[in-house]
Amino acid sequence: MVINNYKLKLKELFQNKSTLFFSLTLPIIFLTLFNLTIANIDNEGLFETIPIAVENTAVAKTLGDIKISDKEKAFKIIESSDYEKDLKEEEITAYIKGSENLEVVVKDYNLSSSLVYETVNMYKHIHKMYGKVLAKDININPEEIMDTYNKDNNIKNKFDSSSKNESLIYFFTILAMACLSASNQGIDIGEILNPKSEMRYVKRILVSPTNKFKLIFSQFLGALTFSLFVTYVAIGYLLILKASLAEYLPKIIITSTLGTILGLLFGVLISLLLKTKLATKYNISAIIYVFSCFLAGMMVNTTPYIIEEKLPIIKYINPATVITKAYKNIYYFENNSSYLLNLFNILALIIIFVILILFTTRRRKNENI
Repeated sequence: MVINNYKLKLKELFQNKSTLFFSLTLPIIFLTLFNLTIANIDNEGLFETIPIAVENTAVAKTLGDIKISDKEKAFKIIESSDYEKDLKEEEITAYIKGSENLEVVVKDYNLSSSLVYETVNMYKHIHKMYGKVLAKDININPEEIMDTYNKDNNIKNKFDSSSKNESLIYFFTILAMACLSASNQGIDIGEILNPKSEMRYVKRILVSPTNKFKLIFSQFLGALTFSLFVTYVAIGYLLILKASLAEYLPKIIITSTLGTILGLLFGVLISLLLKTKLATKYNISAIIYVFSCFLAGMMVNTTPYIIEEKLPIIKYINPATVITKAYKNIYYFENNSSYLLNLFNILALIIIFVILILFTTRRRKNENI
């Protein structure tokens, strides 16, 4: 029964022209338009050393040692007596304040400032890890920890001196949108649990003797297969436009798969939470995931950095931001620590959505008793 329902769900989705258009064609149209309109961003040249000022001497030394090649360093440490003036006059790209809780101050939000942000976050993560290790064993030599970590995961030498395309930030948000568009299929699954659904077959399902869990599971698998097909097509098209991403394909697929599952569960949750017409649920879902992509930088790539300063929690709870950050960490950094943290963030959101779905489903059952 599961396999039969799975096939029927796939047939239903692939034969629905409007579903195919909005789920499959729309991301391709966006990718094409973005490629035509912002491709000139990629022609700005190779990565250049970023001038920064750092308040703490130890932090300045660490960041100053990071290299993009054997001869070229990632950051040039500038002595600054008035960082606001230096930022305004573009003498420095960023100023790093504090010693424990580091804060990055920038004038403009661009690729360079993004690299400063991500590097400082990586530094704080490593510093925190060292602190925990030393707290557990006071006899351990800090230099041994540093040497061990440097072999594989050191913050140094993790920049590629080849050109990094700033425009890819926009394309990553389109991939995130393709993942989250699975929410439309998630709404259909959520409707199976709604006795007042406008879908004709739902009432027949609810009164039939079929196992509801097997039915929902087969529907979910069918919707997930279709949604992954849509996402993978978008990835394939992006690889045609940006062939340099091919080496990152395995990680991109893993991120996209988890992102699509997240989008699907998001749609189920929307369907269960909203007591309104089906068309309204689709519209609200679309508005939310497009707005989510806006916050991730789809329209303006500086948006996530501005929001991070004003409301940092958004970068952990906004689905598109979390997915996009994972893509960015794959591309801009060889170190896997930040990428894995973002994957765990996606998994945490998936678990939270599952818990909310189970809670909402149980509440609805109690209401119908």
